[in-house]
Amino acid sequence: MKKLEITIHPEKLIKAKYMLCKLGVRNMAISGVKDSECQRGQRKVCCGASIDEPRIVSMIKLEFSVRDDELDYMLSMLQQVVDTGQIGDSEICVMPADDIMCLQAGGCG
Repeated sequence: MKKLEITIHPEKLIKAKYMLCKLGVRNMAISGVKDSECQRGQRKVCCGASIDEPRIVSMIKLEFSVRDDELDYMLSMLQQVVDTGQIGDSEICVMPADDIMCLQAGGCG
C-alpha cells in the first residue's frame, strides 16, 4: 500500500474528486492548506538587498491510500487532471503505508 498526498489548486478539486471516485477511491481526507511559493522573478528590495518575495496561496490537500498495483495508473490519471500548466501548480507525494487500521471495522490491512 502507498499513501498519496496531493496538493492542488481549489478549482481542480471537483475534477480530481470525480476521477478518484471513478477509480475506486472511497475514503479520502480533504483539507485546506496554505502553500508558500518563492519563485525566481518575483523580487523585492528589503533594506537595500534584493530578495525573492514569497507568495501565500490557498490550496487543497487530498490524502488517501492506494494499492501498489494501482499506483502507476493512478499517478498518470492524476497528472492529467490536476495539471494547470503553471510552475508550482500541484504536488504529488507518494509514501509507503505498511499497515492501515480501520477503527470502525476493527480490521487491519
